[in-house]
Amino acid sequence: MVSDFGETLHHMAAPVVGKSARTRARLVAATRAAIRARGTFTAADVAARAEVVPATFYAHFASRGDALAAAFAATLDEVVDLVGAHLDPARLDPARPDRGAPAVLAAFVDALVDFFAREARVFRAALGDLATNPGVRATYRAHEESAMAHLVPFVAAVRGTGPDDPAVVPVARALLVAGQGLDNPLLFTGEHSDAERAVLVAGLCALVTADPRTPPSPRRPPGRPA
Repeated sequence: MVSDFGETLHHMAAPVVGKSARTRARLVAATRAAIRARGTFTAADVAARAEVVPATFYAHFASRGDALAAAFAATLDEVVDLVGAHLDPARLDPARPDRGAPAVLAAFVDALVDFFAREARVFRAALGDLATNPGVRATYRAHEESAMAHLVPFVAAVRGTGPDDPAVVPVARALLVAGQGLDNPLLFTGEHSDAERAVLVAGLCALVTADPRTPPSPRRPPGRPA
């Protein structure tokens, strides 16, 4: 009898949980759509786009900042998927020009710049809150580590070494930083030349094969710019 009652409760609760998750997903998608359209959002705007009442927005998000963090997390999920798809070591084949590191990195640059261009307002809104919104900050750092899970094996494959190579992680982190740098409006207009793109790709190729043990230039002491 107790077992039957527990099973009944489970079946009653499951649809509610599923519906709640679907509603939240609609709200997150609506938040992203509102930011893409206007650069900002209100609870009323998001609720209207998601076809729910404004109270439903606050049932899922304690604040506007929480909604922004959730929208940013969904956007960064797609970035990590893009990194994993384009920088899969299985794509590499040095014997084929169309699958060597330069070609693979060129396709990655194109895809990432296109993504950043489409989601430019979402990134601008979220990164503008990075210093003051703990949720945005936490998801940004968590997704960096998720991206690293793809970058480390890719770098190791390009270098022809294993993940135990002490150079791999520093180089993968540098590639992460370089990829973040592609979120630049100068690249979004379509006016950058093939020569500039070639320089970017050549720079990334040099980066993934760099020797981090090479002594760097002396670091300038912190303080005012020289």
